[in-house]
Amino acid sequence: MHFFSSRMSIVATALALTVGLVPSAQAVGEKPAPDTLVPVMDTEFYQISSRKISVPVGSPYITALGPSNVLSLDWDFELAVTDISAGTSRALGSLGLPAESRVLDIYWDSLMSSNASRASVMVSYGEFGADKCRRSVLREARIDLTGAGANSLGTVWFTSPCYPAAEGYPLAQSGGRITRALASITGVKNPRQLFFTIGDFALSRAQMDALPAKSRKYLTTATLLTGPRESQIWARGLRNAQGVTTAFVDNKHVLLETLHGPRGGDQINVVERDGDYGWPYYSYGTPYGGDQPQNTAKNQGYTNQKYPPLFAWVPSIGPTSVIQVSGPTYFSWWGNGQNTADVIVNGMGTHWLYRLRIDGGAVRYVEPIFTGVRLRTLIQMPNGTLVGGVDASSSELIVFSPSSIWDSSGGYKAL
Repeated sequence: MHFFSSRMSIVATALALTVGLVPSAQAVGEKPAPDTLVPVMDTEFYQISSRKISVPVGSPYITALGPSNVLSLDWDFELAVTDISAGTSRALGSLGLPAESRVLDIYWDSLMSSNASRASVMVSYGEFGADKCRRSVLREARIDLTGAGANSLGTVWFTSPCYPAAEGYPLAQSGGRITRALASITGVKNPRQLFFTIGDFALSRAQMDALPAKSRKYLTTATLLTGPRESQIWARGLRNAQGVTTAFVDNKHVLLETLHGPRGGDQINVVERDGDYGWPYYSYGTPYGGDQPQNTAKNQGYTNQKYPPLFAWVPSIGPTSVIQVSGPTYFSWWGNGQNTADVIVNGMGTHWLYRLRIDGGAVRYVEPIFTGVRLRTLIQMPNGTLVGGVDASSSELIVFSPSSIWDSSGGYKAL
């Protein structure tokens, strides 16, 4: 089991008072203004500068598209491409998906096709159909990067059967995050394999238990997509995984996921094949209310003992993207002489980033880094720059990069 030590609150308070981290006009004990970007952030090893780039559409979901381009997909399925080096952005039109849908992710990697005029990317969304059922859908999108032509879609995979609708917003807690499945994890050399997360769609424990087994098949899972319309369940019991990546940890490749607990109990997990991570029967969190999954009193505040989380946050941080640092841009976080590189988790709910050092099967420490802005997604570009998509109507990308490093003389030295 891994918990924050009592020192974590002291560390967070100390960081909040560090010069340059919080605007000097802010009184001690006040909450930072929401969505107010901190231009310079102090960390243990770096001062990180940040800048905004305006985008002609919303930018909550983003993916790197080559060395300096970022592809954005907003809540209305409008697209834009941004050159973060030049600071320029242009709209690319719409994917034209049904109105009763919720975008969940957009994903591109170097194994997928791209040139100056077109790119193939994966798009996922939750769909609330005319039959009043909910399903998770993954489609391959062909994007016209010139903005002059039509964008097209082809269905790759969807959950079947669908899930019955519940009261409230029908596509909440859908999961839907995508990453490449490595042969070193699956044991199968297939460049088309993807990992895809599926949440519980806000169904209560009683509602899930009442479903036929075939209808529960994909709920709360990490699913391995092995080909068009082909899949297998990789692991279960993952409430609402909003971040997924493959990482090199303790000398081996693993699948990492961050997930939202209920009130408390957000997690990062090493997700093993055939693992069951407990939801809705175990959680470090407690229920929100009668319409949310209810754990028994015996199991509240606990998790599945066979597959405990690598780390759990109480109270919640709203974790979304998880990335493993690569390349020398953040060289003190990149291996640092160890057998693993540090992991960055985006805390959407807290407006912090969290740097995790993982070693020997455990999170050894967590460094919170205050940004002041609510990011839905965080990616790392090939050159090591971090880019975040703002979870708001402000239509902005945030670009982070180290501007100075901590040296042995006891201060920051400009890069």
